[in-house]
Amino acid sequence: MDTFHVTLATEERTALCSSNTDRVRAAASVARTCGRELLFFCVVDDHVHLVLRGTAKRVGQLAGNVSQSLRRSGTPLDRARIRPVSSRAHLRTLVRYVLDQITHHTLSTAHIQRSGPAPPSGIWWARGRCPGSARRRSAKRSLA
Repeated sequence: MDTFHVTLATEERTALCSSNTDRVRAAASVARTCGRELLFFCVVDDHVHLVLRGTAKRVGQLAGNVSQSLRRSGTPLDRARIRPVSSRAHLRTLVRYVLDQITHHTLSTAHIQRSGPAPPSGIWWARGRCPGSARRRSAKRSLA
């Protein structure tokens, strides 16, 4: 299996997420769609960064699925940019780059919910669950 960096951006860089609530919904959609192949990701105002592990074919399918799920918000997206991660040094650079997106786009991190250990920057590190999934499982158990 290989590692890939996928970027999905809105056409003409219009807003994908106009609020923190929209960003959390988009993040949950990304996590649900990608599952365990998702290593980490960041949803910002006009694009999404995904770091996925899998075959080139599978990563292409996941990028298409994420694009389709994000289009439900009514915002058109450009084609996914999929680039292989070529080395450990490339991955280290990519981690820093993706982690800096929240600061770069001056987004609030007060709404962040983590599904696994994460640095204080507010990036979601995927562990096969979407943000808030533990809370939903707990609520389901209390209904039983």
